[in-house]
Amino acid sequence: MLPAREFLLVGHYCHDTIVAKDGSIRLALGGASAHASAVLSPLGVDFHVVAKVGDDFRYGDLAPRPPRVIRGHPTTAFVDDYRGAERAGRVAAAAPPIDPEDLGDVPCRIGMALGIAREIGPATLARLRDLAEIALGDAQAFVRQVDAEGRVGIAQPEPSLRREIDRLDWLKLSRSE
Repeated sequence: MLPAREFLLVGHYCHDTIVAKDGSIRLALGGASAHASAVLSPLGVDFHVVAKVGDDFRYGDLAPRPPRVIRGHPTTAFVDDYRGAERAGRVAAAAPPIDPEDLGDVPCRIGMALGIAREIGPATLARLRDLAEIALGDAQAFVRQVDAEGRVGIAQPEPSLRREIDRLDWLKLSRSE
């Protein structure tokens, strides 16, 4: 049996374009896995990130753990527009989903499903649950829906995914989720 790592973070890194109330634009590394990594890395915590990006990924030097680069595919890209009364989100591009085998065989104390655009399906979430002593997820990983124009909304997860969500120890969600 392989020794367990402390944390396994599962979810894509992304290119964030943030449009402020005044219309100014800022580009940034995004994704819940990137944000969690930024907290864990300076603490010296043992963690691994499973994230896929395209060959256009521009934040390799900022990501505390390297993602898997999928040639010929784009990096997931979000545009978050704060000029209205509520944030308007749009997905401009999406990297391929994370597959169960991408998680490997190393067990972990804490597994975190931190998807941003439904890249974690039921089989991948089941694999994370199997590897983790404690499994938690961010609801955005499971309820975000992207329409044909790329607009982000909320939708019920499919039944097979919902069954796997019910196996999590903890689920973080916002009021809208």
